Amino acid sequence: FFGEHNEVDLYGPRWDKNPAPFIKKIWRGFVEDKPKTMGGYTFALCFENAVWPGYVTEKIFDCMAVGTIPIYRGAPDIEEEVPAGCFIDMRKFKNYAELRKLLHVLTPEEINGYKEAIRAYFNSPRFQKFTPKYFFETILKIIRG
Repeated sequence: FFGEHNEVDLYGPRWDKNPAPFIKKIWRGFVEDKPKTMGGYTFALCFENAVWPGYVTEKIFDCMAVGTIPIYRGAPDIEEEVPAGCFIDMRKFKNYAELRKLLHVLTPEEINGYKEAIRAYFNSPRFQKFTPKYFFETILKIIRG
């Protein structure tokens, strides 16, 4: 959909082998520095490979860490882990045309609001369970029994 409007870039391996013309049109190659590349975008489609309660991967955090607003589709309970103001919830749109319409009317102030919410979330106790320190402490507790 977004490729038809020249509004999406696709990166990564194996896409160059896809014969579909629309893929060839939007594929931008391989990324040497994912954070740097992703950080150059205001939004990123951030769709999990599976939709299960509690299944949250690095995808949403990768976007937020570089100041890119995730357009998220994944865990139905995502708001239990990440505040709604930190991402655009794809479930709220019946199709990509509706999403596109929103993306084109967001003001710089509204975009900045998402980024401020992301920064606040990363500095909150709520985010701590996703940090390496928390992971290490959890594993250590398991080992110590």
